[in-house]
Order: sequence, then structure tokens, then C-alpha cells
Amino acid sequence: MNATETYLHYDGTCARAMTHYAKLLGGSVHLMRYGEVPGGAPLGSEDRIVHARLEHPGGVILAGDYPKGMNYPGMHGFYVSLFFEKDEATVKRLYDALLEGGEAQMPLQKTFYSSSFAMLVDRFGTPWMLRA
Repeated sequence: MNATETYLHYDGTCARAMTHYAKLLGGSVHLMRYGEVPGGAPLGSEDRIVHARLEHPGGVILAGDYPKGMNYPGMHGFYVSLFFEKDEATVKRLYDALLEGGEAQMPLQKTFYSSSFAMLVDRFGTPWMLRA
């Protein structure tokens, strides 16, 4: 195995989410829309993202939108986990930025296993786990 990569699914907000994450994580994002796919796009999905790739200093996050009309189940049962060794300031900055319009699952705090730890779901529905 060469890598483990996370693939996230959205219901029409992929472009905004990945652009936001690229800004926060200091990365670059490539977006491909359904309308750019050879052979055509599912009806009404031309502007949705068929594939996104966010490269950031810590790795890669992949994502895409469900086609219009497909039953989007949301994101459940996982967290995107980011670890910043001995960097509480970065964890605090990301926590504050990701929490805007989102919901804290476990507010930022010191624990017996981390100097700075938090769990939250951001405004795009992505669950995050942050720790230093």
C-alpha cells in the first residue's frame, strides 16, 4: 500500500467545502465537474463536482458530490482526523474556523491523551477530530 486517502461525499457543496479546506490547511484543490466528464452528466448535475483532490502539507483529501436526484445519506460513522504535533495554536485556529456555522461534539480541551483535542461537525457536514 502506498497511501490511505479519505474520500468525502457531499450533496452539492463539495466545491465550497474543498475550497474552504484548502484555504484553512494551506493546500491546493483541483475540481472536476460532472459537466466536464466525457459522455455527459446526470441530468441537473453538470455544475456538481464529480471529483475533487485537495493536496495539503499533511496529505490528500478526495471528495465529490452525489449526482442530483440521488439519495444523499450524509456523513456518518467517521471523523477526518488531523494531528499537529505540539502545535496547539494551529489546532485552535482550525477549531475556530471549522466551528463557524458548525457544531462542537467535544469542545477544544486538554485531555489525558492530548494537549489540545476537539471533535466537531462543520457547516458542510464534515466531521473533524483535531489534536496536538
